[in-house]
Amino acid sequence: MDVQKNNLALVFMGGFSRLGPNFGVLNACHQATRMGFQPPDYAVGSSAGNIDLLIGSQWDEESLKIAREVMLNLERKHFASLHPQLKRKLALELAATTALLLPTHLIPNKTLRYGTALLLAGLAYYSEERMLEALFKSPSLLVYDNLVKLLSRMVNFDKVFDSPLKIEVPSVNLNKAGWTLDTLYDPTMHLKGWSVMNNFEPQFVNLEPAVRKQRMINAVVNGARVFGFFNPGQDENGDYITDTAALSNIPIQFAVRRGYTNIVVFMYNCTGEGITSDSLDMLVKALPRNFDVVTSENTRKTTLGYLRVNNDLDELEKQERSMRELEKVLDYPQVDEVVKASVRRYLREKRESDRRLSYAGKQRINLLLVRSDYLPVTNFSSFTKDDIETGMLIGEKAFWDNVRTIEKMRTSIVKAL
Repeated sequence: MDVQKNNLALVFMGGFSRLGPNFGVLNACHQATRMGFQPPDYAVGSSAGNIDLLIGSQWDEESLKIAREVMLNLERKHFASLHPQLKRKLALELAATTALLLPTHLIPNKTLRYGTALLLAGLAYYSEERMLEALFKSPSLLVYDNLVKLLSRMVNFDKVFDSPLKIEVPSVNLNKAGWTLDTLYDPTMHLKGWSVMNNFEPQFVNLEPAVRKQRMINAVVNGARVFGFFNPGQDENGDYITDTAALSNIPIQFAVRRGYTNIVVFMYNCTGEGITSDSLDMLVKALPRNFDVVTSENTRKTTLGYLRVNNDLDELEKQERSMRELEKVLDYPQVDEVVKASVRRYLREKRESDRRLSYAGKQRINLLLVRSDYLPVTNFSSFTKDDIETGMLIGEKAFWDNVRTIEKMRTSIVKAL
């Protein structure tokens, strides 16, 4: 993949609160192309960010306009529903509990009256026991069947696979992820344990249209399977796939692997990942909060990792410039040969040591972390139309506030080439 013509990659983080902002960015980016802005060549996302990428990669005004209306009218039922197994058990529990309200006291025959009451109480106890058993044995609490149907209806997949915007959809392969002490120092570990789908490589583009459509939907949905609520999906090899954020909610490494050095990460200001005073006294509150805390900390470490490598590479370059200056001493005839020998030995040992530094073989990345106004605190079980619309406006503003900086990033690399 030739990245020199357009060395700009966008990274969209996951989290339901970013669903609206990410779409706002893509919509604003498309609008900017009509004003002369050169669109990005590549984008990669995490979790809910991949939903936005799939929709946005259609990359035409009419499709984005339709998508905006659909997103503004989203409801909880469009995303997830209770697992069918739990639904059936819940219906039995409800029927059995309701049966207890029957007027059994009106039955004239005493034996029949007490027998019926005992039978109904036993049925209620049995159904409650089966409900608890189903809760622990069910593959998941929720299923994404509705999201699959929604994406299938609203997205034109011919446009996605013909799009000028290359998108990559990573998700975590639970059968391939993980590490042991033997692989601790493996420099490629950050690229292992992933399942990847994209709209630009021949092995995906050349699939039958119906097959590639289903593969792309599965990839997007599997990459948004928040663990604790959703069971893993399965890929074509039978491996189990889960939320991208289980490994990284900021998958910059995929852009780096493709050769991009100008990378824009839309992080925004997300209060949902910060400190909270909320009461976490219910499972449905505590589970997503646990997920957010783990994901947020992984994101912090990943971001600091890239920033620190950039800093260390800059410092390494400064040291190399200083050593080149010192090397000039070797050309001075008035300098003693013993001194020259010491300088040569120092320079040789220093460069040898520098080559062994863990970051020495890495490439400096021109990284822009985009902030924004604070996002509404939302999740897929609690959001309003205003939340989605506000998020879109925040995303659009974040793009327009940074569009000149983004253009300068690309200009600098073009001049260097």
